Amino acid sequence: MKAYRPFCDFAPWATCSKVLMSPPGRFLRYFGVAKQLRGSAAAQELGLVDRVRGLIDVPNPSLGVLFFACHLFYPALLLIPFINTLMPWLFFAACCFVGCMTVWLFFKPF
Repeated sequence: MKAYRPFCDFAPWATCSKVLMSPPGRFLRYFGVAKQLRGSAAAQELGLVDRVRGLIDVPNPSLGVLFFACHLFYPALLLIPFINTLMPWLFFAACCFVGCMTVWLFFKPF
């Protein structure tokens, strides 16, 4: 049987699997916001905050899907009356944050 090679590893100089599997590949855990849960029995003994921290431990591509889904539904989000004046500034701040994280992730492995 041939060893599995991810589609994004198309050349020796272009391998995404090393970056995606590295600790910065889950930056919520990397910065201490999320927490990795160990075993199902241990998860039942944790409090609500720790369980939520375990649930938000997702890889960066999942956060990217959520980020672009929010952009897809931006016109619908503007219909919410109490945050429609704040929404453009929130999206601007999110875009600036994602841009800075992209630059940080580019330079982090090197």
